[in-house]
Amino acid sequence: MVKYTADGEYVMRIGSPGPSLGNNDTTRLGRPAGLFVDPERNELYVADAYANQRIIVFDAATGEYRRHWGAYGHPPVDTGQPAATPGNYPDKPGPTSFALPHGLRVSSDGLVYVADRPNKRIQIFDRSGRFLTEQVYLAATEGLGSTWDLAFTPDSGQSLVVVADGENNQLHFARLETGEIVGSVG
Repeated sequence: MVKYTADGEYVMRIGSPGPSLGNNDTTRLGRPAGLFVDPERNELYVADAYANQRIIVFDAATGEYRRHWGAYGHPPVDTGQPAATPGNYPDKPGPTSFALPHGLRVSSDGLVYVADRPNKRIQIFDRSGRFLTEQVYLAATEGLGSTWDLAFTPDSGQSLVVVADGENNQLHFARLETGEIVGSVG
């Protein structure tokens, strides 16, 4: 990843070029799918998804590596794991690895929300990467899953999460606390 000023001046590079060296390497990224800058801590969160399956965090000003984690807050593994099938949810736990962590955001209360696309879930962590809970959306969805990206409503309490569902071509509005879908469009 490369950072430039608004005027196009080079500032820095995060990660060196070349193939991924695995989920626990901190010098290279594996085809990132999403990023978010947490303005409160000036940290860059990267959904490192296509060649790796992790969230990795850098200092947004210096590019210095801070930390990384996989699904459920565990160290990510390089063995890979198939995405969830409709039978995984809701009675069985989901896959223990991210399949494709895609969208991510830090909420106003400092929680990190990660959309794991084919696993049809949003996992929620504290800023250190400690797993708190997950919310599963439309578990019967097949294909590329129901959680492609996410955003929060702009009200002061960010009461809803907006989930972009590219497989079903919809936006779902869900309660932030529970994941209960209260409306959909598309």
